[in-house]
Amino acid sequence: MTPGILTTCASCAAPIPYTAPRCSKCHTRYCGQACQTQHWNTGSHNRALCKRIKRAGGAEKYHANQKYDEAVAEAVEACSAHVPEGATCYICTEAAVQRTGEGLVLGYCACGDRDGVDAGMAGIAHVSCLVRQAELAQDDETSRSFRQDRNEQWHACRLCGKKYHGDVERAMGWAWWRANLSRSPQADVRRDAMAGLASSLACNGREEEALSIRRECYQYLVHHEGKTGERAMSQAYNIAVSLAHLKKNTEAISLMREQLPPVTRVLGDDNELTLK
Repeated sequence: MTPGILTTCASCAAPIPYTAPRCSKCHTRYCGQACQTQHWNTGSHNRALCKRIKRAGGAEKYHANQKYDEAVAEAVEACSAHVPEGATCYICTEAAVQRTGEGLVLGYCACGDRDGVDAGMAGIAHVSCLVRQAELAQDDETSRSFRQDRNEQWHACRLCGKKYHGDVERAMGWAWWRANLSRSPQADVRRDAMAGLASSLACNGREEEALSIRRECYQYLVHHEGKTGERAMSQAYNIAVSLAHLKKNTEAISLMREQLPPVTRVLGDDNELTLK
């Protein structure tokens, strides 16, 4: 079973291992048979919902879809009063996505008046079009520097090169994870997506969610690369940052004290991560 970020029972929210029981149809996970039965009997997990989750590709993807849709709706709502009349998406050139009716967002990067040249509609788009653009870039395995290029358009604008922010950044994070969650845990692209999602959540005030995902990502890295792998040590630093933002300073300090000797030994006194 491929691990994911849903690490609590769908019924009682207790922490559960990846080997925990799950619904045979949609793969929603529970801490035991009693919770699974109760969830079904109370109607929280009825036959119709089970079918929807299965059609979506399982509990992980269904969850990612929901979170993505939520972020897109909030981004469109926040931008609705500021999108110029008659504006269209610079990618598909439509005002609304025909299939879903999705509206436009703007101001999610640094597009606008660049170098004294009016960029017109460059900074106006559908989030779904930005997602499709990123998916195509990731699939282009002939790219000269594949790993860097495949990740860049999930978190940065193709036109101005600046990072996305706000609800668009959060939606792109969920889309990035959704596009790669079914890959092997050993795949770099999957771990990159998980780390990217955590970063997008942390940058938008969702530190508890970010912390949970960063812990999962750290466990993957430790398992496959060891505690002294540079990416594992970097992820430990990210965990400490999330802990500090959540005012869990004792745990953050303890983690940093634990990490400092191996980081110094492996990377050296002057390395950026050591200094951080």
